[in-house]
Amino acid sequence: MWKDIHDAGFDGFTHLEFGKRILALFDFKCMDKISIKPIDTKLNESNDDEKDMGEVSDGYHTFNELYYYRMLYNAAFFNELAKNTDIKVMKSKRHSDGKPCFDDADMFIVQAELPTGQVSNHYSMEDWDKFKVDEVEVADEWDGHTPQQAAERIEKFILEYQ
Repeated sequence: MWKDIHDAGFDGFTHLEFGKRILALFDFKCMDKISIKPIDTKLNESNDDEKDMGEVSDGYHTFNELYYYRMLYNAAFFNELAKNTDIKVMKSKRHSDGKPCFDDADMFIVQAELPTGQVSNHYSMEDWDKFKVDEVEVADEWDGHTPQQAAERIEKFILEYQ
């Protein structure tokens, strides 16, 4: 689950510090009001490095919940694009170099070539069937977009093309 974000360059941080930096990526307007705290008090008693980041909460949702919502929203969006537009949307078990995503047979990539630019995400194979889009042998070459750029491309698509 964390491999796509891990590859963004967050090596060497404790899990809690890592979580705070991930939240900062999303440029929340309310970051000053969010206090990151584990939802299970037993996590407070353990070493920081042993905490399951998926169970860290902002007081309302855990990372696991938010990532699950993100996957469902992404599937709904990509499925709608594939069904009702000419936008290229695909899923693949392999990156453009032909290798399995992150050398992990349990991961796949979904991509859309919006008029505003490429957007993509990686998910666990357990979610494969939720994406009702064309399956291709290898994904298109990644254009180097960051999560922030992908968000900007989606927002621009919503504002200018829908």
